[in-house]
Amino acid sequence: MLGVNRSVTADGKRAFEQLQIEERADGVYYLAAPGGGTATEFKLVVSEPRRAVFENAA
Repeated sequence: MLGVNRSVTADGKRAFEQLQIEERADGVYYLAAPGGGTATEFKLVVSEPRRAVFENAA
């Protein structure tokens, strides 16, 4: 699953973030890449109906 977040602050500053949810052999990951930079990975640690928790201990 792919997504994009676009934010505009009250003082007019703009930012964006590329988002992705990816299934791998060792689990499901949420990847967030602010400003299109290098993605930070968060592994799925809780999966329940209507709730998912992704975690990156670093």
